[in-house]
Amino acid sequence: SAEWKRFTQYDVTDKTVTAMNDAGMVAEVQTMVGRTDLLFNYGRKLNDGSMDWFIVEDFGQGKNPAVGITNDDKVIVLFTPHDKEEGISCRVGDYNKTTRMMTWKAVSVLDEKGKNPSVSLGGPSAKAGTYPSIVIAYEGENGNVVSRIGLIDLYFPQARSLSAAIEVAATGKSPSISIASEYADVTVAIAYETDNNISYAVGTGQVVSNNNKITWGTPKTFGEGLSPAVSLNNRDEVIISYKAPELPILMYSLGKLKTSDSSISFTKEDQYGAGNRYSISMNNMGDVLEVRRNKGMQWYYSSNLTGQVRNWMSKLDDNALLSSLTIPGTHDSAARYGTGSYRCQYMSINEQLYAGVRFFDIRLIYENGELMAYHGTTSSGKQYITLAEICQNVLDFS
Repeated sequence: SAEWKRFTQYDVTDKTVTAMNDAGMVAEVQTMVGRTDLLFNYGRKLNDGSMDWFIVEDFGQGKNPAVGITNDDKVIVLFTPHDKEEGISCRVGDYNKTTRMMTWKAVSVLDEKGKNPSVSLGGPSAKAGTYPSIVIAYEGENGNVVSRIGLIDLYFPQARSLSAAIEVAATGKSPSISIASEYADVTVAIAYETDNNISYAVGTGQVVSNNNKITWGTPKTFGEGLSPAVSLNNRDEVIISYKAPELPILMYSLGKLKTSDSSISFTKEDQYGAGNRYSISMNNMGDVLEVRRNKGMQWYYSSNLTGQVRNWMSKLDDNALLSSLTIPGTHDSAARYGTGSYRCQYMSINEQLYAGVRFFDIRLIYENGELMAYHGTTSSGKQYITLAEICQNVLDFS
């Protein structure tokens, strides 16, 4: 179930899209009222549901934006050029925790045609180095809903091995797409609008460096509604938000994904207030962030579907002896990259902290003047994170 908290109002904007990672970091792109300028915001969703914004900056000109984020603070923004009716451009950025600044790469073109894009980023593929998986959906030619899946190099402004367009449905509009990934296997959920009804489809497949493939199940009709927004996590939890037909009322439905038959079993449906032009994002911790426009203002709503495992120690007696506690920890905690036995974890240090882990096993090597996380004795064991960065993750969490 979801218990929604409305916790703040924000600027007068036309539309806002958001993406949230497992550490509660939020990337947000806003379309300004009556203008072609885009505004980029970056911050953290705090435990009480409020927002702490680090960055508020001009992004440039564009329209119909979509945004995605990784757990190591890499961001991708898709948008249509302000002077065109179609076409999808891409810009990637990297957040620096020390300077609290974004470093943006140059704009590149992903598609000359499509419009109204949606994007979602998954974790790194163990079969393709450190590149995260990416899935995008958009309105293609002749009113078709199409998707593309692949890997993207967020250090350079181009997609790597992004598949050709794959038709999902004969006709549709306003698609929303979300990806959950583990190892090289991915699960994707897409929702879109067809004649005042919402349809959805579930796809499964693999994303590797030379062969990206996703197989879509048969599209299913969800029910009446407009402009759906869907979010999926690695726990197979699904949330769909949508606007009721002919009424300014927003609805949401919760469900569990069943990959065996490419379906979603919906268990909860309810309304949660008035509004339009909304965005919803859910992370692997079960945290949900929804933002909408209502009466000319931007409102944020927050919920948690799976319980606050991140602060389990706050429930302990302060006088409890250390010897009386069972403290969850991980083996080779930083070993996320490599193949075979070199890779021990799928979750970053940040993700582990938010999942309740409180004991870390860190193996180090001294390299180029820094203590670098390592696993093994060859270059295959390099983990691309320093001890200083690990300690900073812990300090940021606390």
